[in-house]
Amino acid sequence: NNVTRVFNTPIGTRSQATDISVGPKITADPDNVQRFARIIKHEDKRMNDQVEKVLQISRIEKGNFEIKKERVDLKELLPPLLGGITVRAEECGGELHSRMPEGALTLNADPVHLSNILHNLLDNAVKYGGNNPEITIGGRRKGDQFYMYVADEGPGISKEHQDHLFEKFYRVPTGDVHDVKGFGLGLFYVYQIGRAHGWTIRVESKEGEGTTFHLRMPLLAVDKPAAANVG
Repeated sequence: NNVTRVFNTPIGTRSQATDISVGPKITADPDNVQRFARIIKHEDKRMNDQVEKVLQISRIEKGNFEIKKERVDLKELLPPLLGGITVRAEECGGELHSRMPEGALTLNADPVHLSNILHNLLDNAVKYGGNNPEITIGGRRKGDQFYMYVADEGPGISKEHQDHLFEKFYRVPTGDVHDVKGFGLGLFYVYQIGRAHGWTIRVESKEGEGTTFHLRMPLLAVDKPAAANVG
C-alpha cells in the first residue's frame, strides 16, 4: 500500500499536467508550456528516484549489492550535494549551514553510496525540518575517526519512534498531514550502507528541539593507499 501510494502521486500529477499542457490556452503561451514541462520533468525524476530506491533495497536484501571502495575526499564530494539541498531549503524559506573542518577528509568508501546516504539525510532534514528548515551539516576529527552530523531544528521525534527509524517502510506518523511523501526506505538504506562500510549511525532527537543524525567514519591517512575491496 505504501509503495502504491507513493507511485500514484507523481503519476497522477504528471498525468494532470500533461492533460493541461496540451490545451489551446497553454500551448499559445510559451511560458506556460515551459512551466508544465518542468512539472512533468520533476515528476518523472521523482518516479525514477523511487524506482531506483526500491531496486537498491532489493539488492541489499538479496545480498548481491556491491560496495566498491576507493579513496574519497569528503570535501570534494559534498559541494554538488549541498548546492541542490541549499536551493531546496531556500525554496522552503530555510537555510543550509556547513560546519565542516578545514582540510581534506579522506575516506575509504563507495562514492556513489556515500553520496546517496548523505543526500537521504539532508533530504529528510528539509522534509521534516519544519516550515522554514534550518539545516546544519558538520563534523569534527578525533584521532583517526570523523564524527559527522546532519541536524535540523524541526519538531523532533519522540523516543518511541526513534527506536524504529531504521526499519524498512517505517515512517513517523504525522496525523492528518500528508505533505511529506516517501516509502520509508531512506533511513533503512542509510543504515544498511553504513553497516556495509563498518560505519556507525545513531539519531539524537527531542520533541520540539529538532533531530540530529550522527555518523562515525574512519579516516584514511593522507599518504595511505585505500584498500581495494568489494563488500
